[in-house]
Amino acid sequence: MSGFTRSLLPALLLSLLGACVAPVLGLRQDPSFTFPALLNGRIVVGGVVSRVDEPPDAELRDWEAALVAAIAGERPAFVVQPGPTLAARLGTEVYRTMLGGYRRDGVIEQPDLERLKREARDLGRYVVFARIEAERIERRRDSLLRDLPDVVREFKDKDGNTRRVVIAERVEWVVRQETLHPMSVAFLVYDLDRGGPVWSGSLNPSGSRSTEYGEVVDSRLFAPLLPPGPGAYPPPAPRIEVLREAFEGFAENLPKSG
Repeated sequence: MSGFTRSLLPALLLSLLGACVAPVLGLRQDPSFTFPALLNGRIVVGGVVSRVDEPPDAELRDWEAALVAAIAGERPAFVVQPGPTLAARLGTEVYRTMLGGYRRDGVIEQPDLERLKREARDLGRYVVFARIEAERIERRRDSLLRDLPDVVREFKDKDGNTRRVVIAERVEWVVRQETLHPMSVAFLVYDLDRGGPVWSGSLNPSGSRSTEYGEVVDSRLFAPLLPPGPGAYPPPAPRIEVLREAFEGFAENLPKSG
């Protein structure tokens, strides 16, 4: 059993123990993938692709820039090189072909790893790739009936005593409408010196957006049996927003000092 496989359970336990760290599904981390190694070895963003479609190059560059920003924001001590740097080093066609294979198969082939080590090792020891595995749009609607304070009117009777009369027994329907953009994003980190993967796993951001509205009625006049009719659902979160959530989760799970 390799060190990469043996480390599966400890890596999962570390992920679960971090209360504020995004959970990683299928996490595998090689023991050699440590904070000092990353600090000395540098990181290159190899590319971000989608298995479900083929976005234009400009959109892919935005995704790569967001991944660079997430790593730099969470681990500012690391040196992170953007994807265009790697593309310039390998050449556009070679780079496109490599990413096309990764989009199709979810791995970087050994000849491509050897080329990366031969032609781009000076940029960084570790190369990060990310791929959208699946995504969809969901809509949910929940409602809650809650009591509100009664509307009371005070008056004086003929003897001067204060009297109170309930003139409305109020209840409120509260409706929450939510649009989700769940996405599964797989990550692979290759160590060019070792010639293989040292970190892999998937993050599943929800991309949630919600709105709430309510309707107050007098329960003595209207039987509050049904909530108010549906309103407009919020628009789904843009892809880049959901990807940023995944990228930040990935960066949070990178080795840290101490």
